[in-house]
Amino acid sequence: MHGLLGSIEFWLCLAAAVVAYDAYVIGLVFRSTGYTDAQRLSQILLVLLLPLAGTAAVHWFAKHGTSVLPVRDREFEPREVDGA
Repeated sequence: MHGLLGSIEFWLCLAAAVVAYDAYVIGLVFRSTGYTDAQRLSQILLVLLLPLAGTAAVHWFAKHGTSVLPVRDREFEPREVDGA
């Protein structure tokens, strides 16, 4: 095969991009507070078993669905509470 689709570099770059996207979405799922442990596991399995379509679906639901992604409060200062 000749041309862009026949080059090994193209397929390696495409595979690297898919793996990076999978890793990003798995990170979103881990940080999300909107999933139970069972839901989190099923979302991750979906990403791993269907690398592109499953990852896109999980990403869409994480951004627009019922899941709530954590937002870091930059002004939060943790402190210990006395009592109780």
